[in-house]
Amino acid sequence: LLWAGGADGVSHAGEFFTLDAVCSFPKPVGGDLPIHVGGSSAPAARRAGRRGDGFFPGGLLTPDERRRQFELARAAAMEAGRDSDALQYTRWGSIGMSEVDVERFAREGVTRLVVSPATADPVAQRAEMAAFAERFALVRPVGPVE
Repeated sequence: LLWAGGADGVSHAGEFFTLDAVCSFPKPVGGDLPIHVGGSSAPAARRAGRRGDGFFPGGLLTPDERRRQFELARAAAMEAGRDSDALQYTRWGSIGMSEVDVERFAREGVTRLVVSPATADPVAQRAEMAAFAERFALVRPVGPVE
């Protein structure tokens, strides 16, 4: 509601909270912002399937546990009458990951990777992220990295 609402705000009265004429700016680019439900438990996986746009398993799970939880999330989506094939699968990745790493994630069904720069320097962060995006053809560089 907040992302769709205008300057007059939106209201909501629910079990856990109430909002009265609340506004949220800026709005997500393109209108919707996908919600990825995270967690390392079976209930988190079921919540992702019932309510989320994606699942982001956390914790120190084995690859088999992650696979089973994503299957559980997809099953919960189907039970809720949602398109289980539309459920995205998010995982942490490394800024220095290779094409082989990305292909392995893709074989596991991963549709979104979250990576972070390895440096605290903002200029170097931008260069690292730009290099990652260029390496995997995610965007075309707009101009020189400063």
